[in-house]
Amino acid sequence: MAIHQQVDFYLLKANEVIEQAQEQLNLGMQVQEGDDADYTTAQQQLEDINQEIEAISRSATAEQREQLGRAQQRIRQMQNQMILQRSDY
Repeated sequence: MAIHQQVDFYLLKANEVIEQAQEQLNLGMQVQEGDDADYTTAQQQLEDINQEIEAISRSATAEQREQLGRAQQRIRQMQNQMILQRSDY
């Protein structure tokens, strides 16, 4: 049961971090001179949650690993978008 709660926690946390990163990405697209510190923090949070999900995946069931894997895929997509958006400027 504890693993189930941890998986739910990390899936929720991943969604929150992705949403925050999306906000920073949108701000960065609107104003080229956005706050680099906030943008960098969002990128670091994405990496942190990705590593946390990787760790919890080792104890998860197959179904939970699938859910966590989908969350990791969304995280990687956001990381890529943020990298590509910054390289455009």
